[in-house]
Formats: sequence, structure tokens, C-alpha cells
Amino acid sequence: MKPRDLALDPGAGETRVRWLGTAGFVLEHGAHTLLIDPYLTRAPLWRCLSAPLIPDESLLARQLPRADAIILGHTHFDHALDTPALARRTGALVFGSPSAHALCRAQGVPEAQLREPREAEVGPFRLRFPERAARALTPRTVLLSHWDDFLRPVESGARMLPAMQLPRLVDRLSAATREARIGTLPLLGALQI
Repeated sequence: MKPRDLALDPGAGETRVRWLGTAGFVLEHGAHTLLIDPYLTRAPLWRCLSAPLIPDESLLARQLPRADAIILGHTHFDHALDTPALARRTGALVFGSPSAHALCRAQGVPEAQLREPREAEVGPFRLRFPERAARALTPRTVLLSHWDDFLRPVESGARMLPAMQLPRLVDRLSAATREARIGTLPLLGALQI
């Protein structure tokens, strides 16, 4: 089974979900914005190997003009590189591990913006980090992420990573979550929920 592009009527709800590529998502509800693993710089392989990685601040300002909170799953560059620049510019709280906090501190993010991954409320979003909660969920929709080649610029569009076996993953997820819609969003594409 192949994943399908998910799209809903723009008037169907109040929360907007946008895929940033790699593992990044933006959740917007009213005036509140939550970022998850926001990596847009997408440095090409030659730059990863030959030069220090630096965020593309103009791209970040255009695509992510505001944020109330940023959640980092871990601190690999393809998840966390852009976070300190975003946090400094927007004043967003950063929820992450000690290594995420160290990265942010080293890049000048004030200590007051760094938070442990515990239960918190950010506007209408209620954040919960216990692993047991994830096992207890029965999702209605699963958005696949981190399947695209994150070494290509955002403007080039999404291209599947060579080793990714997306149809096999969709089959496994379909067997485990029979009621869930499983699919993808176009790069920088959004849906309303």
C-alpha cells in the first residue's frame, strides 16, 4: 500500500498542520504556533562535510515568522540546527533534552526559554511527554515524516530518501492502526484539522 496525500477542506477545523520536510511540523491554532523539529536550512551534503553548518535565517524568517514553542525530539542537525535561531528571533520556549538546551545556550538562547520535556500548556496546545502515552493512543490520522531527502533545498521539493521503504512502512502501520488514515503532506503543504 502506498501513502496518500492527505488534504482536508480548509474550513474543516481550527488547527492547521504544515509539514516542513524531514521530521518538522508546524501546528497553528488561532494566534498560537507550535514547531516540532523545525529544520528548513537543509544543507547539501558537500556543506555538511566541508563547512560549519549555519541556519538560513532569511528562509526561516519567511517560512516561520513566529513561534510560541519548539519541541525537539533529539539534536541531530536535521532536527535541531534551526532551533536556536528561531528561538532567539521569536522568543519561543524550547522543550528538549539536556543536549538541546546546551545547543541553545551555546547559540545565545536565554535560559528562561529552555524547558524540560514535561507536561505544559502553550496556548491551546497541551503538551505531554511520557512514552506510555504514545503507546496508549489510537490515532485517527498518521502523517508520515522523515522520508524525504533532507540534503536538498526546500525549493526543490520532496524526494524520497533512497533507502526508504515507504510502502512497507505504510503496510505495517495499516496493520497496527486499522482505523487510521495514513499519508503524507506535500513539502510545506498544510491541512486543517
